[in-house]
Amino acid sequence: MLGNHAVFLTTEAHVELNGLAARWLKSSENGYYLLCSAADTEGTFTSLQFEDENVPGNIYLKIPHQYIRAILFGESLESIGFIQEDE
Repeated sequence: MLGNHAVFLTTEAHVELNGLAARWLKSSENGYYLLCSAADTEGTFTSLQFEDENVPGNIYLKIPHQYIRAILFGESLESIGFIQEDE
């Protein structure tokens, strides 16, 4: 199941996380983002939860707040217009 949070990263985050999170990073005309099922901004880090079809269960990634440009949330993937269903 894909998430409904598009977490947009800064250029600095893309450079620093590319090796670590490259398999989950997606690109759009709006920049690089992670498609997550949950994004929690409470605490020292932003906690991102997402799924990978090759890994059982959820994956959690915590990144510094300053790595995030924006978090776009939609009730469904269709409401986040630039995201394709097959992603």
